[in-house]
Amino acid sequence: GDMVRGVLEGIAFELRESMEIYQSMTELPLREARVFGGGAASPVWCDILSQVFDLPLTAYSCPEIANYGAARLAYIGAEGRDGLGSGVLGQTVRYTPSQETAALYRTLYARYKEQEAAILLPGQG
Repeated sequence: GDMVRGVLEGIAFELRESMEIYQSMTELPLREARVFGGGAASPVWCDILSQVFDLPLTAYSCPEIANYGAARLAYIGAEGRDGLGSGVLGQTVRYTPSQETAALYRTLYARYKEQEAAILLPGQG
C-alpha cells in the first residue's frame, strides 16, 4: 500500500517537473490535465496526479484515444475541417484537487526537489 503509493507519488513529482519545464518554455498556463490508457482506470493514480499538479484532471476510458487523435488530425488535414465526433472517447471521470491535499503535495514536492538537488552530481541538475 504505502510503498506503491510512494512510487506513484514519485512518478507524479517527475511528471510535475516535466510540466513545469514545458510551462517555462511555452509560457502557456495549464488549466487542466488529461489522462488516458491503463492509468486512467485507476482512481488512486488519477487523484494523485490531480493533487500533485494542482489541476483538474479528466480521465478518458477509451483505450485507443491516441489513435483517435491521429485519425482526427488526418481527417482535418484531408478535409480541412473537424468532422469526427467525440463519441468514441468513451466515458470520462473528472478529478478536482482539494486545497488542503494540493497544499500538502506542494510542500512534499519542494522537499522532493531539495533531495533531488542534494543527490545529483555537480553539473547534472
